[in-house]
Amino acid sequence: MGRTRLTLPIYKLGAFAERLFTGGPTVVCLLDDAMEVDLAGHPTLAAAWVVFERCGETGDSLVFEGSLGPLPVERDGDLLLMDFPAVPACPEPAPAEIVEAVGPDPVACFRMDPIHRIEYRMLVYSDEARLRALAPDYRLIKERQVNILATAPGDAVEFVSLTFCPAVGEDEDPVTGSAHCTSAPYWADRLGRDRLIARQLSSREPEIRCEPRGDRVILSGRCVPYLKGRIEISLPAS
Repeated sequence: MGRTRLTLPIYKLGAFAERLFTGGPTVVCLLDDAMEVDLAGHPTLAAAWVVFERCGETGDSLVFEGSLGPLPVERDGDLLLMDFPAVPACPEPAPAEIVEAVGPDPVACFRMDPIHRIEYRMLVYSDEARLRALAPDYRLIKERQVNILATAPGDAVEFVSLTFCPAVGEDEDPVTGSAHCTSAPYWADRLGRDRLIARQLSSREPEIRCEPRGDRVILSGRCVPYLKGRIEISLPAS
């Protein structure tokens, strides 16, 4: 049986990045179709950057069609603004084994709205130092089949977070834009502000600008590219 070889452009960049080699490390490859996750922040940001900057898009807005509906993205200079649905969270005590696995003494616990295909919990801690001191037990979190968003007030920004996702193959996600669809409305209400800057406390130092607007959240950031190439894929001939 013969095979068909496809050569495709590929781009690597940091999403929600302020300088080279920071932000979420993201690969964008232009395809005719692909499998889709329910809601993805930094991949959407990176894909929008490639469309605007490398695909000849002359306008300042575009719309991705996702499983949760249209996801508009606007360009404002080097800043990209994504219009995402807010993801509500309901106050609910976390099971003791989850608190044990993440870290003791959260000041509030929430179950996030089940748009994701796996259970998602938000644990709020007292301050940034407490968040940095967390030493999660990834094995226990994976066994419980739950994703964890841990968040706290920030020292230099309005709020900070960590995201633990061993149940889906990533112990700690360096940047989770979609998690801010829950944490941003929470902190906006708690702090009495409608515009916030957030930072994920990973080594990649992603920075996310957040603006809750009712049942939507504007998430914005920059992308910094660092590689362009081509990949070759061999497929069975149809």
